[in-house]
Amino acid sequence: MAHETEIETLRTFSKKVKRLLDSRFTENVLKKHLKWNWSWKAGEGSVLDYPDCDDDDRDAFLLTLRLLIQNNDLISIANVTRIIDSLPLSEKITDPWTHNRTELNNYLDSNPFFTAFGEPKSYRELIDTLIYGEWSHLDPKYRPAVEKWLGDEFVWSNMQTMFFMVMQNLVSCLSAFRVLAEMAIEQIETGKEP
Repeated sequence: MAHETEIETLRTFSKKVKRLLDSRFTENVLKKHLKWNWSWKAGEGSVLDYPDCDDDDRDAFLLTLRLLIQNNDLISIANVTRIIDSLPLSEKITDPWTHNRTELNNYLDSNPFFTAFGEPKSYRELIDTLIYGEWSHLDPKYRPAVEKWLGDEFVWSNMQTMFFMVMQNLVSCLSAFRVLAEMAIEQIETGKEP
């Protein structure tokens, strides 16, 4: 069959995205309305109420997410985009794919709604700092920012909440990519446009 390798890569991509969508982290954190609240109560002082998660659920989610965002993996968004661009697909697949990818990159490169100590400069930097500086690695490039954030509960609670918000948006975009990848597989296998 023509394009067998590409189809298998798209299937693997779809499977991993589904794994993220069905994860306990998505269910317990990302599908909820995220809120961050800071209040002051007489006799108690300030009280922070912000979303938290199970460390194991988050780590499992990030392990799969990294396959989709690191370009050294065959099923990264960038590498799957190259496959989508190389296949003879309908514009009903390629146009939304390109649009979603452009919008995702614009969003990730935009200024975050909260910064501390001059960081992060973008949502992408927030993701990289938390994943590679705290949760999945201890990269010295990111550790100084993480240590400053962890040293201030107000800052840390905002950064974690903002990270969850970014993950909500990213998972939503990945869900759309998954639908388009499934449509691409169907078109290549059947020869029929969607």
